[in-house]
Amino acid sequence: MFDYTYQQHFQFGYARPGRAMTSENVQWMCHRKNREDVFVAKYGRATTKFRSWREANKAAALTILKNCREQNLKPLICYSGGLDSEIVLMAFLEARREFDSNFPIDIATLVLEGDLNRHDTDFVDRFKDRLATIGHSASGLEFHSRKLDAIKFWESPQFLALAKETQIVSPIVICQAWLCGEMLRQNSSYLPVIGQGEIHLLKDTPNDYQPGVSPYVPSTWRIAETENLCGLYRYFMARNAPAIPGFFQFLPEQFETQLRTNPILHELLSHSRVGKLGTRSSKREIVLHDYPELESRPKFHGFETIEREHDLWRKRLNEMMPECEGHWYLDVFSLYRSLQPEVPGAFEHGDWSCTIGRDGNYRQRRFDEDDIFTTEWKPPTNPALAGWNSILELTGSGGCGADAGADVDLDTKSHAESLVVFNEIESSIRKFLSTNSKHFLLHDGSLVARWLYALRPDLNVIGAAQVPRLRPSMVVPEIFETDICDTDSLLLFLLAKSAKATIDSTEGARLLLPKINARIEMEPRPVWIENEREARLALSLRSIFQKGELAIPFCDFELQSAVTRGLRQIGPANWTRVLENRVSKLEAAIPSEKIFRFPSQADATRRRVDSYFESLARPSFATMNASVTLPMSRVEIGHGLEGIESAFTSNGLVSIPIDEWLKRAKLATPDLKLGGNLFYRQSIHGRQLIAKNFRAAVGLRSPSGEVVSSACVQILDPEPNGTLRIRGVVTEPPFRSQGHAKELLARLAESLRTSPVVSSRFATVEVWAAPEIVSAFNAAGFRPDNHRSPRNEPVFNSSENRLIPSDRMLRPMILSLR
Repeated sequence: MFDYTYQQHFQFGYARPGRAMTSENVQWMCHRKNREDVFVAKYGRATTKFRSWREANKAAALTILKNCREQNLKPLICYSGGLDSEIVLMAFLEARREFDSNFPIDIATLVLEGDLNRHDTDFVDRFKDRLATIGHSASGLEFHSRKLDAIKFWESPQFLALAKETQIVSPIVICQAWLCGEMLRQNSSYLPVIGQGEIHLLKDTPNDYQPGVSPYVPSTWRIAETENLCGLYRYFMARNAPAIPGFFQFLPEQFETQLRTNPILHELLSHSRVGKLGTRSSKREIVLHDYPELESRPKFHGFETIEREHDLWRKRLNEMMPECEGHWYLDVFSLYRSLQPEVPGAFEHGDWSCTIGRDGNYRQRRFDEDDIFTTEWKPPTNPALAGWNSILELTGSGGCGADAGADVDLDTKSHAESLVVFNEIESSIRKFLSTNSKHFLLHDGSLVARWLYALRPDLNVIGAAQVPRLRPSMVVPEIFETDICDTDSLLLFLLAKSAKATIDSTEGARLLLPKINARIEMEPRPVWIENEREARLALSLRSIFQKGELAIPFCDFELQSAVTRGLRQIGPANWTRVLENRVSKLEAAIPSEKIFRFPSQADATRRRVDSYFESLARPSFATMNASVTLPMSRVEIGHGLEGIESAFTSNGLVSIPIDEWLKRAKLATPDLKLGGNLFYRQSIHGRQLIAKNFRAAVGLRSPSGEVVSSACVQILDPEPNGTLRIRGVVTEPPFRSQGHAKELLARLAESLRTSPVVSSRFATVEVWAAPEIVSAFNAAGFRPDNHRSPRNEPVFNSSENRLIPSDRMLRPMILSLR
């Protein structure tokens, strides 16, 4: 098949309803075969960031011209006189100037009998007259026109046959196909290029929404892909003919760049243009932002003079093929993440690094909600810390310090002990601050920022006063460009962005980010937690600051170790209380004129940022997949699950890709996450957490060969006496209540019990069993695990952006492998 978009990145297809979007359930780039199938689409990922949509369009045209030369094809631009097709022609003229100024390009225009679309085609003649004034030559350009009596054509058998063949329900689109067919009959080496495929966004509204009457409230914006327009692809596919049916989606960069750079789109997405429910009515402004020299005109479709007849035939086609009116929607931020170029590798800062991804694919941005966040530390250079293990320090002789759970009396011995602890921590902080005499503290009014300033009142301070006056649309690009999803981090990011000019004007200056991330949780045992939310801020700032221009306390091993030992002595529950008391005493010793008062406008800035930020429908990620327990000592996985496939096969099971299992599991449990740190129970950390041999998926096939039930096996504790967990046991909807899950678990347990490969590395298998599957685990040999308590299943609350417990109780169970 010809690549109708670059490397066939854009594809449409048909999915079997109620099934996971797996290869066996979706047919891509084809005609509709079943009325009940669901129309779907997908896009590829960009690899380059262009400065403007115009530049991306030029790159698309240049790629097409190169392909034409290699394949002995001649580009044929379908130019109606509208802005879309004129922009396509402009892109080719600009690309041709760089590629070969005399490369031949033909242009075809559809003319309705009796010049009924003269109001549209007049712009073709006007553009030809303006070629020289806009800096282009007419050399090598050949303009063609084809006349069509549209009403007679719509009444002909040829029209209905073409409509059924292409499954197009729009008379206008069928006329476009007719024009291409006529030109291909003249010259079979033509490559028709059609100005379709632009971004079309729609705003979610309630069913009872009345324009101009109902309140215009924030809601999700989604891209809409239309099955009808994909009929142009089907037209050329049926003829095995080369073509570019949707120029504006030829490169994923064209979508990515326009979403990132277009201010009119940003105003729409921030709900700043009250009453707008889609991009169609703002389209002229959107495209003219990148092509201001083009002549503005109304949005014509060319058939205005025979609109009544057109609407009649549109209705008839819809009645003939109602199933071909499918639409596919995706929220705009998910769309952008699917398009945005990846930046491979780990983010490193100081002694700390983090990765996001899975299966060995590490990147610096989160594009997939099922990616796994991991962290690692470099070995400390301080000999006193070289053998230090935070988990051993935390657990001590069975707890997190003798007084960990007790309330700290600030007027007793406990207070004196806490001051000793703080003196040790503050000594490490002062040492950290002394590494550069030109630190600029990014003061966000937080307790940590006040603490840092109280320790060094001579620090230069950058506060909220530096944030420029914001408009909602100014925040949208930051949502696109960063992984920030909370107001405090966004305020810090905007402060840092505003501070960049100050850093650039001071040689050797560094911006001090007030983050000290040491955190301990006590449930079900003391563990060290690192939060992805704070890591996202550091990752996002990397796009602004050069290496060495940021100073982040939580990336320093020595400082983190001091804070962790402090947490052990004071106890996590009392940390904030003691810190507040300590900061108050430090500030009392500073002359009042030297104390940095967080400006009153900072609160107004925070409220303004918060109101803008909260009004945007932005991506949210569950905290289950946004934190890791982090033993400071490295734990090796060893051989992991290598060789486990043979154990599955011997018991009639089949290995399936993790992503395929995940799609099936998400169909049953929409907020299921791939991350292994469920309930803070994880010994594996760092990049090993996303190693390919860390987890495996297994399925049970029916006699007809379909996978009817599946599950995931993952490592919790490493060999030789490690622990495995079974997760996400799911049966496909048509095969439920037939005992498939029970059979899968019986065979899976037998595979793990009898395999020497497994039993030599792992001692137990654990599971959190949902109520409906407890009996199946019992039948497979699992028994209640008395060392763990039942737990309420967490569900993601999108309004609170966190996991909350549900009423559904999960029971801990365990299987011995030895």
